Amino acid sequence: MIYKQLGKELAAQLQRAKDNGAFEEPKLGPRAQELKQDAKWNDEYPSSQLYADELEDLLRFADEKGQRDRYWKDLRESNDRRDSALMELRVAQYFERNGLSIAEWFPAGGGNSRGEFLIETPNKHRVFVEVKSPSWKGELFAWNGKRRDSAQMRRLKQPKHIDGEGGPAASWQGIRFAIDKAYKKFKDDMPNLLVVADDMHVPLEHGIETQAHNALYLSIPDDRGCFSDHRYERLGGVGIFWFDKDVDAPEVTYHLRLFLNPNALAATALPSDVQELLGGTYRATP
Repeated sequence: MIYKQLGKELAAQLQRAKDNGAFEEPKLGPRAQELKQDAKWNDEYPSSQLYADELEDLLRFADEKGQRDRYWKDLRESNDRRDSALMELRVAQYFERNGLSIAEWFPAGGGNSRGEFLIETPNKHRVFVEVKSPSWKGELFAWNGKRRDSAQMRRLKQPKHIDGEGGPAASWQGIRFAIDKAYKKFKDDMPNLLVVADDMHVPLEHGIETQAHNALYLSIPDDRGCFSDHRYERLGGVGIFWFDKDVDAPEVTYHLRLFLNPNALAATALPSDVQELLGGTYRATP
């Protein structure tokens, strides 16, 4: 049922966009033109003027922050690497637009790892940020413990959405998968934030509080959420990030909902001014 409803919404958006000329050949800005010359993409991105304009804006942002060399290599690679790099830039720009400056890019984390950036509040509180982008490809096997078989490998080469295809919708498992994958990066002497920016069949913003509750706060003995005890005490919170995908919109709008860890260490909990600037914080119901 969820798949069918999302399909109807997407079809309506696409029809409105088509009627308004959104699928005419987009005009790329100078940075995007240079980037795409040697890109290895095999899709039609950017498929509309809306996304072409956003791409130029993100490339300008990377240039202004001195991060061109870091990001352009990934942006020119496969579709997946490009999309992950774009999401990191979206998240960074979202933070800066909301009063959280990027104090350091690619900061050292636990062991020999690196995070995405350190954000800093006007009160000089700093937070280590890691961004993970669980995708629909991971839903096929990654967090279900399934081995890759020939049918799954064929499916990976197909488009994300196939007309008439159904399946279970347990997107919240992607949050747990992202936490497990990122946790080794978080140290115990500073606040840590994981941003989950997904590309799953049913995106996390649909039923977001239910998705977060199942992943983080569930207290069933055999299925405890990540924040229901002290297993992930070095992680101060999870931010679920998404952007509006209506190609008929006047601009791409970014959103983030913050979910706090009540069992975080005192040193790793998110400062109150971070919570205030991001807004929309959510705590588990006692």
